[in-house]
Amino acid sequence: MRQVRSVSVFYGWRIVLAGAAIFMLQALLYLYGFGVFFNPLLKSLGTSRAALGGVLGLSRLGSGLLAPGVGWLIDRYGPRRLMLVGLTLVGVGFLAFSGISSLWMLYVVFFGMALGTSLGSFAPITVTVSNWFVRKRARALGLVSLGSALGGSLSWALAWLIDTFGWQRSAAIAGLCYLGIAVPLASVFRHRPEQMGLLPDGASPAPSVETSVAGAVGADQPAKKGENPGAQATLGGLAFT
Repeated sequence: MRQVRSVSVFYGWRIVLAGAAIFMLQALLYLYGFGVFFNPLLKSLGTSRAALGGVLGLSRLGSGLLAPGVGWLIDRYGPRRLMLVGLTLVGVGFLAFSGISSLWMLYVVFFGMALGTSLGSFAPITVTVSNWFVRKRARALGLVSLGSALGGSLSWALAWLIDTFGWQRSAAIAGLCYLGIAVPLASVFRHRPEQMGLLPDGASPAPSVETSVAGAVGADQPAKKGENPGAQATLGGLAFT
């Protein structure tokens, strides 16, 4: 009877898939999402385009200034902890965003969301994927980046949501998506494959020196008179089956 061998998927590809999904949510709801929220916010808050556009500029500046510190935190605490904190902060930020009534509140909320995206998305995801892949690193990073492209192409869905339910309810839905989808996906991440007894790219461990030497010595020894090497090998194999 022919035996069917089970093939397990390298854990690094699970991390790639989770990272792509998080990137897709971030692009849809945060990076490109602010542009979709812009006109409804302009009417609701009664402010100028320049003042409202400053929210996005401040959040991008905050993310850039926090980047060096985020790198240090990843090395010290690992990406998973940072992602759980950061993505939760973004989700709560969207829930708070749904209840704002003034421009200064919007600035405060978006600065907190910028902190959350710095901790929970780009830096920890790319660092983790780079640790899990060496020969296939470019392919893995390309697949992760595909999530951002897919999220940007779905901006029409967020626009439909805002037209149907209003920007406040849409912001609350966005927060629930972060808390219900992105945060659980962060639990998939592990800093390095060695923590799970694996090697980058799913490579097999090299044989030890002792095993190689012992095998070579055994192969070089001649069989004793009257002994059948083939029979001994067969019996030896049966003894361990």
